[in-house]
Amino acid sequence: MRPFSRKEEYEADAHGVEILQRAGYDGKQVMGNTLTWLEQTSGPSGGFFATHPGTEDRIQRIHNSP
Repeated sequence: MRPFSRKEEYEADAHGVEILQRAGYDGKQVMGNTLTWLEQTSGPSGGFFATHPGTEDRIQRIHNSP
């Protein structure tokens, strides 16, 4: 199995926001809260050598998206 690229992780986050919005939720808020909870319970992830982007980067990207 190959790891997902950072680009694919960002795309998955954006798709999650879209699905939440279609379901009637504030997608950015819910996804941001979920990733914040993940970071608080599991610690930061990502980094220079990681295949996943850092959780904080993912949160910022969600909140800064159009």
